[in-house]
Amino acid sequence: RVYQFRHRGTVARHPIRNARGPSRALHDAARKVCSGGPSAVCPGRPSRPPVRRVLHRLYTWTLSLAAHPRANWALALVAFAESSFFPIPPDVLLVPMVVANRARAWLIATVCTVASVAGGALGYAIGFFLFEVVGRPLVAFYGYGEKFTVFTQWYDTYGLWFVFAAGLTPLPYKVFTIASGAFGLAFPTFLLGS
Repeated sequence: RVYQFRHRGTVARHPIRNARGPSRALHDAARKVCSGGPSAVCPGRPSRPPVRRVLHRLYTWTLSLAAHPRANWALALVAFAESSFFPIPPDVLLVPMVVANRARAWLIATVCTVASVAGGALGYAIGFFLFEVVGRPLVAFYGYGEKFTVFTQWYDTYGLWFVFAAGLTPLPYKVFTIASGAFGLAFPTFLLGS
């Protein structure tokens, strides 16, 4: 008997062996998911919501740039954009590029760092000059609208260390760059922390 699974646009065929073999767990999973018999095409997971679908396409596109001949420029562009508005982090590009070419790892990391700091300067400018028009909607899009008042207290207390720690956390760095401009953190201090 053969079950077919439809997963992320591909159909995989999995043979079912005897009940004691290693495929028994696969057989049980197929019975839970499929109800149309041994050769049924299973729907798999429900389709993604539209926003997740768009983000997944953006993620896939970003990952495909790692194999491009001008991948360093693509990395710089993604790192720059991610620091101010783009939802996909440059790590998606950085890791495959470094693994593929370890001899150029430091160059690749430097390109990513410099572009990220330059993009952070754009995020700072968005926060400083265009917070109400552009900055607030971006912060709300990433789900930090209510927490923004807490950021005010942290910026007053920690300033430089807050920006430095933001680059090391999984929190969206763009939120911190916009907040730095909105709260009027000194630009040289911001660059030092970035």
